[in-house]
Amino acid sequence: MISDFIKFILRVVILNPMALIGVALGFYIMHDKGIDYLHQIVDDPKTYAVQAIGVLWGIAALYALLFKHVYHIDGKKINWWGTLTSSIWHLLTILLAAALTCVIYWSVSYDWGDKLDRYARNQKVQDTLPPINQ
Repeated sequence: MISDFIKFILRVVILNPMALIGVALGFYIMHDKGIDYLHQIVDDPKTYAVQAIGVLWGIAALYALLFKHVYHIDGKKINWWGTLTSSIWHLLTILLAAALTCVIYWSVSYDWGDKLDRYARNQKVQDTLPPINQ
């Protein structure tokens, strides 16, 4: 079971260039821009998201045309419709990987990190207090 999970991670995340681009994009957004940048994207999608999706779809289409183009059944001609849909799936892979990376980064940095900081501060304060019975 664990080896199946490791195979899945290797195949889907590490060996997939589109997933790696999505992970890098999500890490860049959360590390350099922050959560406020995501709020700006949600508030004004025309300014941010449309341009970014255009660039990411260009990357996905280039990848599909260069490395993952789809052939017809006879194998002599490129199936352009299949290649176009393949580029759309590559775009969705980038967006999904970026979104999951943002969620994981936020969970670890802000949510769990804040809870651990509060716990550590609470423990430190309790350690410095004198005993109650004295």
